[in-house]
Amino acid sequence: MIFFGIKGKFSNSDNNEDVPYYPFKLYIYYQPYRKNRIEVKDMKATFERSSLLNALVTASKISQTKNNGAVVDGILMECPPDKRFGAYNNENENLCRISAFDLEKGVRLTFECDITEKGSCVLNTKRILDIVSKLPDGEILFETDQNNKMVVKGGNSVFELAVTSVEEFPAMPDFNGEDTITLPQYVLKEMLGETLVAVAKNSQREYFNGALFKIRDGKFSITGCDSTRVAVAEKLITGREDITAIIPGSFLNDLYGIISDSEDDIRMIINDKDAIFNIGEMYFFTRKIEDQYIEIEKFIPKTYTTQAFMSRKEFLDALERAILVAADKLGVNGKPFLKLEFSGRSIRLSAVSSVGTIDERISASVEGNDITIGFNCKFLLDIIRTIPDRFDTIKIKLNKPLIGVVIEPAEGRQVIKTTPDSTVFAERVVEENTDNDEDIGLLYFVMPVKMNQ
Repeated sequence: MIFFGIKGKFSNSDNNEDVPYYPFKLYIYYQPYRKNRIEVKDMKATFERSSLLNALVTASKISQTKNNGAVVDGILMECPPDKRFGAYNNENENLCRISAFDLEKGVRLTFECDITEKGSCVLNTKRILDIVSKLPDGEILFETDQNNKMVVKGGNSVFELAVTSVEEFPAMPDFNGEDTITLPQYVLKEMLGETLVAVAKNSQREYFNGALFKIRDGKFSITGCDSTRVAVAEKLITGREDITAIIPGSFLNDLYGIISDSEDDIRMIINDKDAIFNIGEMYFFTRKIEDQYIEIEKFIPKTYTTQAFMSRKEFLDALERAILVAADKLGVNGKPFLKLEFSGRSIRLSAVSSVGTIDERISASVEGNDITIGFNCKFLLDIIRTIPDRFDTIKIKLNKPLIGVVIEPAEGRQVIKTTPDSTVFAERVVEENTDNDEDIGLLYFVMPVKMNQ
């Protein structure tokens, strides 16, 4: 069986008129035909409501994704895990495995239950989630029969639901792979939190809609770019082979909401087509974006003519105030922008829009040339919000009003080496933290806007 979906570019014009185009891309997923038809088997199992509800909530994040395939809109329930749907080595027979897959991303997780009769079926996710969430705490009985019906009993309530055969549930990826990375969950969560801000959501260039995961020269990095901003988080690691994979940002946002701030491990498995994240008995997976990522290093300026040090909190607070004016969509004389003037011992922030004006200064140490430059206030604010609180001081490296700027924690380790322009700084040496004890290095790059003078 073949599942396919289309998204891409369509035009509604036969001539050369300028008309809207609608993006599309064709995906084809091959589902091998199973020789032995697998029908709904009699199944009888008892669950603790809390465990079952947690599993269904996690699975619903995948299976409720809009999809044209009726079967994939449900979840596969196996009591216990069936080797025909994926290997499982645990000898415990009282386990339930739930899987959801929307043909692009999926989740598989296992939890304990009390099985009286072994079986498997596909359930409508929203319906079973609504039922379980409304039942009282305690035990819930699931029982199916050959009539493709399931009886759900909890408290004084009894529900009867239609269930679907499992034979057409799409085959999921192999959860094994040679390219694996193991990290504490809090490290990956922190790195995602520092980079997803720059991942595009609906770019026509597909790779901008994903984050680049890369291991090279003993460094693991995550990079996001949306053509106007870049965010890179880099961690030093040892003993790993080189890996490069572009992982969809929508999937990573879901993953960010699932992983915890704990020191428990998360294992990343990268194979030819998929990226798989394993936490205990849960596997969260997605198809990779098959594209070539841009080389960030090529357009990050390697020298700078101005460098400014400032309090992250003071700058953040000033931007929070400035956006009250600068975010006005009507604007004055076009789209409003935030103007920053770097000079001496301060930075002046000003903006004018239809709702009013703002003008204020914050303390800073500005070295090199004075410069006036404009930004989309929201883009800049999002970046400064993303820098962790533990970095008290940030530095901004600038060149000319229409060249992008580099923003880094002052105490952090350099991700991409940049040096002061010798024609401006002459023989004066500007200290750079090239050998810093900070475990994770951060770099942000923001493009300015052309100001209407």
